[in-house]
Amino acid sequence: MPYSEPGFRYLWSDEFEGSSVDTASWTFENGDGSAYGIPGWGNQELQVYQSQNVEVAGGVLAIRADVATGGAYVSARLASAPGRAFAPGPGETLRVEARIQLPRGGDGIWPAFWMLPAKQSNSSLAYGPWPASGELDILEAVNDLSIVMGTAHFGKSKAQLGGFLEADVASGSFAGNCHVYSMDWSWDSITWQYAIAQNRCVNPGGGWYTSAGSPSACGPPFDQPFRLLLNVAVGGLLPGRSPSKDTVFPQTMLVDYVRVYTSR
Repeated sequence: MPYSEPGFRYLWSDEFEGSSVDTASWTFENGDGSAYGIPGWGNQELQVYQSQNVEVAGGVLAIRADVATGGAYVSARLASAPGRAFAPGPGETLRVEARIQLPRGGDGIWPAFWMLPAKQSNSSLAYGPWPASGELDILEAVNDLSIVMGTAHFGKSKAQLGGFLEADVASGSFAGNCHVYSMDWSWDSITWQYAIAQNRCVNPGGGWYTSAGSPSACGPPFDQPFRLLLNVAVGGLLPGRSPSKDTVFPQTMLVDYVRVYTSR
């Protein structure tokens, strides 16, 4: 049954009402990133992703980061299926939201709800390697999870990323609590909306910068379909630390739903 949102029309959702992951909507991205050409998932992460660390029950998706036999960290990463990629058109706004309970937190814990560009027909990215083709982070939090971040990544090259990153930060009681995290995405602005924080907006002014050419009022790289991702990473560059002796496992992120709306 479609869900209503004032000013928007229902487009797609997963309410996790079954007993397993809907493979028409999601795919598992397993391993340590090496199969994708990015060992450590490009961020020096410590975990290995595997489908066994996901459970769907009682209308909730659970992603569990844990310590496996032998001391390796394991977790799970879901990406929306090829037919579940989204982008706004001219004059359109997409609202992407999820109701999520973050893990309890601790050193080296990194849950996320985010978006990456879908591969094109020739299996390449439209504007080149990350970050040139863009990344949209609806929700990220690290370590004690007392701060959540919404970030738009774009730029000509990885070396120049620091000059082409805009981030929204909200402080509050996030670890272990359930909130709705949402992002409104149009060609000329991106707005994050957190249940316990005021709206924050990124407007690029001169435009998003990409290797496609000069900045424009709107468009590249955020003029292409993006897929959705859900995961709980362990360690990595953003947390800046590994789990400590005080980090308790398992760490479980619960997702009540993921929904996409359009203003059209």
